[in-house]
Amino acid sequence: MFRTFPSLLVLGALFTPFQFLLEPANASLSFDIFESGDSLIVETSGSLTLPASIGSDQCVFDGLVIVNPDVYCVCTGPKDPMYMYDLSGPNIFKAGAAFLAPASSVEGLATAIFATPLKLGIDQNYVSASPFLSTAIFENTSLAEIGLTPATGSLGTWTLSNGETINLNVRASSLSPVPGPLPILGAAASYSFSRRLRKRIGSASQS
Repeated sequence: MFRTFPSLLVLGALFTPFQFLLEPANASLSFDIFESGDSLIVETSGSLTLPASIGSDQCVFDGLVIVNPDVYCVCTGPKDPMYMYDLSGPNIFKAGAAFLAPASSVEGLATAIFATPLKLGIDQNYVSASPFLSTAIFENTSLAEIGLTPATGSLGTWTLSNGETINLNVRASSLSPVPGPLPILGAAASYSFSRRLRKRIGSASQS
């Protein structure tokens, strides 16, 4: 006769709410540019399984936005060393004209997208496939000042050599995503970090 073991049922019930955290997600990284009060925010979020790097580099400022006919670059987080990765896609961003640097404040890991030459930079401390979240806050700056509006939408989409995607978007506000996949033991830490970033963005909007 088949017997049901209560302990196994309890374990199954406990596991079910967290099962979605273990399931693989479509990995991608998004650079989102939006306004919050009188500040311009660049927020990078998502998760990537990284291919082999092609070298290393770093941004020259803590937070950087350059969009002009000759150079295209967006950096969030501090100017820490990054591993570089080849990207496929358009070699220029759509619209806009700006040079913003350094940011008023930054938080999170270093990340950057360069269109000349076309590369992605990711902090050397980043663990592949883990949640990623970083910001650069430029106070007293608006989208209009750099030739953009929320209606601009996508500035470009690129792919890594393993097919994972990188997006650059202009939005009306932060999407405040919780990137995945998200390990169970890392859930609390990621949630805490996300809350701290949102608090800093909120402080910027009130200044």
